[in-house]
Amino acid sequence: MSMIKARLDLSSSSKMYSLRKKMLTRTALLMCTMLAILSVGVWHYANTSANYSYDRLLSSASVTMLDGINVAKNKVHIDLPYSAFEILQLAPEDKVYYAIYGPNGDFLSGYSDLPLSPSVTEQASTQPRYELHFYKQQKVRFIVRHKRLSERSVAGNVSIILGQTTIARDEQCGTHCMPRLLP
Repeated sequence: MSMIKARLDLSSSSKMYSLRKKMLTRTALLMCTMLAILSVGVWHYANTSANYSYDRLLSSASVTMLDGINVAKNKVHIDLPYSAFEILQLAPEDKVYYAIYGPNGDFLSGYSDLPLSPSVTEQASTQPRYELHFYKQQKVRFIVRHKRLSERSVAGNVSIILGQTTIARDEQCGTHCMPRLLP
């Protein structure tokens, strides 16, 4: 009889151990899943926040550059304001690339080998377009913006493509992301 009782005690203790093990395993899996979901959410928020901040700088600089484009002596005249580059200097480690295209799509100034160009159908749009490309082995965030020229001698849209490397943007994303994930 004591043998049967000993076997019952062993089997019940192994079931309790198994139940405890199952509960701990499920709880650990649930916690790891929650951590993964929260990590993705925090990263997405930090990335969106950094993009929003630095896209505003790009947008301001592109508007300032477009203000320096006008028509003089029947030709498109480009006078890039220093303030446009001052705006982008808020990210001092980043490099800036730009290209300006005339009303007929003719290249006027800047880097002629940028990875994107303004399309003819897009030139009627008043909304800026943002894109991320690799250029000169670096990630560069570009904005494409247009300005309508309405002079007798020159009529049409002038397009500017302005890009900035993403060093400061990525750094801001990292500084927003890490403290929220680690206690």
